[in-house]
Amino acid sequence: MDGAYLNLATVYDRFMSEVDYDAWAKYLSGFIVAACEEMRPRVIDCGCGTGTIMLRLLKDGMDVTGVDISQSMLLIAQEKLRRAGYRKAPLVCEDMRQLQLHRPADALIASCDSVNYLTSDKDAASFFNAAFHALKPGGLLLFDISSVYKMTHILDGHTFGEDEEGCAFLCHSSFDKKRQRLQMDLSLFARESNGFYSRKEETHVLRAYETGFLCELLKSCGFHSVKTYDAFTIDAPRSDSERIQFHARRMIDG
Repeated sequence: MDGAYLNLATVYDRFMSEVDYDAWAKYLSGFIVAACEEMRPRVIDCGCGTGTIMLRLLKDGMDVTGVDISQSMLLIAQEKLRRAGYRKAPLVCEDMRQLQLHRPADALIASCDSVNYLTSDKDAASFFNAAFHALKPGGLLLFDISSVYKMTHILDGHTFGEDEEGCAFLCHSSFDKKRQRLQMDLSLFARESNGFYSRKEETHVLRAYETGFLCELLKSCGFHSVKTYDAFTIDAPRSDSERIQFHARRMIDG
C-alpha cells in the first residue's frame, strides 16, 4: 500500500481540495465526544494520510496519534502538523492490520476508504482484531467504505481527471464483479524544474464489501452495538448510498 501513494502523496491534498474536511472531521468528532467520557479523548487516526482530519481533531482538543503505512504520506503530515504548531503529535508508520501501539485508545478512526484498501476477508478481520486490541474496553471504532453501489454504478468504466497548476492526473476505473475489486489506474503528470512534465503511474485496488458481511465480521472480532449510516448523516444507508459509515464499540468484558 505504500507504493500506491508514493507518487500521489506530494499532490494528494491539491487534488482533494474540494473535499469538505471540516464537515467530515466534525461528523466524526460528534460520535467520539458522545461516546467518550474523557475530557481529552485519545484517538488513533488509522490511515491518516497527510494528516488533514488528524489536524482538525487535534484542534478540537483531542489527543491524536496518526498511523499510516505510507512513509511518503507521513512526511507530508509531519510538515503540516509542524506548521500548525503540533510538533509533538505522534505519527507512526505501521500496517493497520498489525497495530502495535503503547496505550489503548478511546476511539479509533479509519477514514476515506482505508478499509476498502484491505482486499481480502483475512485483511479486514486482521484490522478489526488489531483495532479491538488497540481500544480500551468500550472504545469506539469508526470507519467508512465506498459502497458496492458506488463502485459498480458510478466508478466502473469511468475516466476522470484533474488539472492543477504544475500538475494533472487521469484516472480510469474498472470493476471486476467476480473478484469484487475496483482497479484504479492513475497517470500523474508533474512539471519538473526544467519545465518539462514527467509522467508517473500508480494502480490502486479497492475491495467492495457488503455492509452485512462487515457487520458480522465486526461482531465475530468482539465488537457490539454495530451501527451503519449513510455517511455524514445519522440516517440508515440507502440502496444508492455512495459512502457508508460504520460505528462499533469494543465489548467492555473483552
